[in-house]
Amino acid sequence: MVSYHYGTRPTGLTRADAVRLIPVDGWWMAMCLAEPDVRDMYCDVTTPAEWTGPAELTVVDLDIDLVRYRADGRVEVEDEDEFEEHRVSLGYPDAIVEGALRGAAELRAALSGDEEPFAEHYRKWLALV
Repeated sequence: MVSYHYGTRPTGLTRADAVRLIPVDGWWMAMCLAEPDVRDMYCDVTTPAEWTGPAELTVVDLDIDLVRYRADGRVEVEDEDEFEEHRVSLGYPDAIVEGALRGAAELRAALSGDEEPFAEHYRKWLALV
């Protein structure tokens, strides 16, 4: 089981071992999940990660999630409605909206095309947990 949190608020435990991928300048974070989870990959569209402390990264979750399922490899986009709602109610700047939509499109293409780091690379890290 892996515990994770955003800020000081715990958000949950995974049911299976998992590895988190956080790119240097991408608009996403990915959680690679081991069996028995039915999901192979769970990705959050976020602002690019920023170092805010010696061992602390900060991102803003922008609500759009992408999930790749283990059994058939299908990729589903979730919570676009929440993004649209928060886009208006929170007044996301154009640069945030453009980055989030671009990040979601890039993620969908990479997950659907089985491109790295979503093809095999992450499996070596999962084997270590």
